[in-house]
Amino acid sequence: MPSVTFGNTTFNQEQHILASEEGIRRRPALTVDENQVQLGVSGNKIVRPGSILYKDGNNNGRLNVRTKTGAAVTAAFTTFIDIAPFTGQYDSEMVQFLDDGDVLQVLRPYSFITLADTWDADDTAALVIDGQSVTYTPGSADLNTAASNLAVAINADFYHSKLVEAVTEGSIVYIFSRSRRTYSLAVTATTTGDGTATANDATLVGGVEVGTIDAGGVNVSLGTVTLAAAAAVSLPSGAPIGVSGWVPYSVVKDSFNLAEGETDISGLLAALIYGERLPYWDEDIASELP
Repeated sequence: MPSVTFGNTTFNQEQHILASEEGIRRRPALTVDENQVQLGVSGNKIVRPGSILYKDGNNNGRLNVRTKTGAAVTAAFTTFIDIAPFTGQYDSEMVQFLDDGDVLQVLRPYSFITLADTWDADDTAALVIDGQSVTYTPGSADLNTAASNLAVAINADFYHSKLVEAVTEGSIVYIFSRSRRTYSLAVTATTTGDGTATANDATLVGGVEVGTIDAGGVNVSLGTVTLAAAAAVSLPSGAPIGVSGWVPYSVVKDSFNLAEGETDISGLLAALIYGERLPYWDEDIASELP
């Protein structure tokens, strides 16, 4: 963590997200219920610069209610969901902003493609997303490696990478929209053996619920939440999940401690910022901010 120390004062570069003081526009403050934020491992409720402030239909505020899974989730089995911490410039436990009773949802429309049976290194998969067809060569007879190669190729493709993000788990390639838009999906495998590639849905599906956080289900020290029942769907590590019903409102500029009574939170509507210093950012946030 880069820092400069003068005597007993330490200046942490990561605490400052602004790249320029020019062009700053702010939004009116929203009131955040500090009881919906759990105590961190330090015993405080620290909100980092770059946190996202969300609002509901009643103009109530909440912080950082969108995140990603830190481990794979198995439908009808997983009850403990690992919430990925942000570790780019400083550690930030995203799980502490979740609360009992929160309904977790896959934030963006998605589906998945399953590779099966026997593949050769020269076999291909023609993937059609929103009518745009691209043929990929996964380049391996090992299904897990082929799936991983396919995801890398999708994320690097000029056309498909603008629409979707691919994430793998074993021999399954999950396809997540990069926005709240849904797209048509089809795949055709051309193999020398009996290898197959099967899309689970003809279109990416939105609004999919994962489960409800149980009473006392947020564990900040472990970075997990416990669901009231087993997860409704399977997901890979890195899947975008969060609390339904909250819309991005602004980006928080300064650090503060909710436990000290600072609950009226304003934020930035327009500014030039260092993206790598944000606790969490995704294309859907960018598309939904005013």
